[in-house]
Amino acid sequence: MRGSESFVDKDVAYLKGDCQAIFIGDTHGDPQATLAILKQTQFYEKVKSGEKIKLVFLGDYADRGSGDVENLELILNLKIQYPDNVVLLQGNHEEVETSMRYGLLKTLINKYGKQDGQRLFIQYAELFKDFPNAVITENGVLAMHGGIGNFDTLTDLQGKSKLLHWADPSFSESGISANRDRLLNGGNMTDEEIIAEGFASYGRDALESYLGKIGAQVLIRAHQYPPSVEWDGKMVTVFSNGSGSEYSNYKSVKPIFVDVDLRKDIDRIEQNNVKDVAYSVL
Repeated sequence: MRGSESFVDKDVAYLKGDCQAIFIGDTHGDPQATLAILKQTQFYEKVKSGEKIKLVFLGDYADRGSGDVENLELILNLKIQYPDNVVLLQGNHEEVETSMRYGLLKTLINKYGKQDGQRLFIQYAELFKDFPNAVITENGVLAMHGGIGNFDTLTDLQGKSKLLHWADPSFSESGISANRDRLLNGGNMTDEEIIAEGFASYGRDALESYLGKIGAQVLIRAHQYPPSVEWDGKMVTVFSNGSGSEYSNYKSVKPIFVDVDLRKDIDRIEQNNVKDVAYSVL
């Protein structure tokens, strides 16, 4: 499920500064969101005409929406048909435990029966493991589903999938701190143990320090709603399904995607990079 993107290692994809990049957050079983973004960005038309464009999906393709299978099939077919134009990252809902708990397994069993549903679930789980966990671009964009930990180099991203999937920004604490809000059962764990398990929060100082160390400028991430641009444009949270869709379970959320020209220098995400998902185009 990989195209022409270069890989720093198994977990990190590197994109050259030669294209338009569309960063798409959680679509959570909402094929209408994916279709709307494809139409708004004129993806098919641009690929056909030879324009350089990439779609970077930041994970969470199923669960919580009512179109899990339809959305997964749409996105996976995009990767198959346009392998050089589509990058698929893992999110926390590509982890087996999460997708068992929050919907995909149940959806597959209801649709295909217990035996075939469980078999398909295992196949999806194995496929998701092959997706990278982060993207770094030539012009300084770092993208992932959740966020960072106590990192110093790009190689620190290796083997940290759970942390990259689950980490959240902290607007009240500096540095790297324990993210207890994400734990189902962790009352007796120390902060150090929680961070070691992959549940961390990062302050603005920690993010900007890490970006500086790896030569990046901004973080584009998903995982939370409502979507927002924070820290003077150094971080944007992208959530790409919501109000206006019959499939979405997030009826009060105004969904967005982010459009960045990788051929240009970037030092912050501006408001004109942020685009509303317009279900009305369908």
